Amino acid sequence: MIEDQRLLGVIKQSWLESGCVYGYRKVCHDLRELGQTCGISRVERLMYQNKLKSQTGRF
Repeated sequence: MIEDQRLLGVIKQSWLESGCVYGYRKVCHDLRELGQTCGISRVERLMYQNKLKSQTGRF
């Protein structure tokens, strides 16, 4: 879907700006601060489909 592709670009930008650390919850929070309307499940699905994963544990 076109809307998913547009949103994916914003998700990738937010995820990269976090240093590839943020997960779907924090990315969704960032998007809402930017005025984007999106559900947390949608962000989770798009990140999973595009292999955008958060870093867990110590690094």
